[in-house]
Amino acid sequence: MIIPLITEATKQLPVYVVGIGTKYPPEDISRPFGCTHYQICVIKEGTGIFEFRDKHFHLSPGSVFYFKKEIPHQYYSLSPDYEEKWITMDGAFCNVMFDKVFGDDIGCFQIKELNRFLNDYEKIYSLLDEREPMYEILCCSYIIKTISNLAKANQEKTVSEKKLERLEPIILYMEEHYSQVISLKQLASLIGVSEYTLCALFREAYGTSAINYLMKLRIQMAKILLSKDKELPVKEIAKRVGFNDVSYFGKIFKKFENITPQTYRQD
Repeated sequence: MIIPLITEATKQLPVYVVGIGTKYPPEDISRPFGCTHYQICVIKEGTGIFEFRDKHFHLSPGSVFYFKKEIPHQYYSLSPDYEEKWITMDGAFCNVMFDKVFGDDIGCFQIKELNRFLNDYEKIYSLLDEREPMYEILCCSYIIKTISNLAKANQEKTVSEKKLERLEPIILYMEEHYSQVISLKQLASLIGVSEYTLCALFREAYGTSAINYLMKLRIQMAKILLSKDKELPVKEIAKRVGFNDVSYFGKIFKKFENITPQTYRQD
């Protein structure tokens, strides 16, 4: 980690580095009042969660998350190999740059060309570490270049990828709450759209409805229980995966697997 000396001359630059480094687990970050500077983080290895404004995003290699100063957020790792590269910055141009490039105060997206960012990151790190003549001005130009490259990578995502990303909070919610009663209205509210829009987005992204996806998930979890615990009653398994009616559970199971739960367990 490098925390460079910030002078009055440094503050005259449009953008300047406040800090740069690598974060490893198990440290969890919770900032109810936000950060005192602007920051960009990119996941190199592992998985984690980034949360803000009642939204949460899965982090994996290539995930980028960013935030302006004083925007509440929190993030934490889910795997021991989690590795994150971060750059904290400030300057008169930061606010305009974030607005123009990212279009929001805080957010998260995925990039394919992780190595491009890592190369830009290493260049900035080396400039700050070696402190060659004019290094602050060079860092300024590289930060702008790095953010521009990230924005370009984000815009290059396919329409399908963007839809999948938008639906990620819903998929995560299903995976965590499949045993509970879940309504279409409830799922739509997670991403702030109508039920009609959610149905259209889901069908375009996954080729099926949100409710059908949920049913498939529940049946998949039921199959795991049926195989794992041969003594657990089918009625109890149905309840654990979100079906209060064991007859309806059997009907849905047979629809997807072409056999009954009892036959699946025997096989």
